[in-house]
Amino acid sequence: LHLARERADLGLDQSFEPTMAILVDWFRNAKLDPQELEKYATNTVSRRRDQLADPSFRGFALAEFARYGKDSSFLQQPSNSALKKARAPDLQKRVRGLLDVRHSVEYYGPRSQDRVTAMLTLGDGSGKPGVRKPKRFRSLKKTTVYALDAKVAKASVDFTIPLGDLPDTDRAKSAFITEYFGGGMAGAVFQEIREARGLAYSAWGWLTEG
Repeated sequence: LHLARERADLGLDQSFEPTMAILVDWFRNAKLDPQELEKYATNTVSRRRDQLADPSFRGFALAEFARYGKDSSFLQQPSNSALKKARAPDLQKRVRGLLDVRHSVEYYGPRSQDRVTAMLTLGDGSGKPGVRKPKRFRSLKKTTVYALDAKVAKASVDFTIPLGDLPDTDRAKSAFITEYFGGGMAGAVFQEIREARGLAYSAWGWLTEG
């Protein structure tokens, strides 16, 4: 179970206390139905099987592997075997302990910090959060081409050019370049390849912000 971020928009301030009570109760007394968990695993395996039959999805997965190798997001997901082995009591225990993992809380509203600090200090902070590795493009010694044969009319091509770490000061420039080249149907790449030349159904480009 991986929970990167949990957000709760509490709405009206007059509902702050009861809403927080519900949120805490949901974590502390979480109940996972074994049958529902089994259905989830079955449905997930079925959905993955359908995705593997979809050429567009396979192309996307190949591009992800070409960029990140073993760190591809698809290879970081629980395997079908792991999903089938998951047990409700184990997951339930982990969910109930999530509030005790060290975490940050952001509050925006009419109450002062002194009034909300105690209510927003959830758990004892005894749990250590997992270490999240930076996701980096794979390092290659030369230009490498990954190909996937598919009996379809459409060809998909994806170029990835690693540029190294991007300084924080250049992130605004990166966002501007991405908007210029890949800003939807108005992006320069789409306008030139699709609209002006009619060479492809879709085309885009972007510069990652690191």
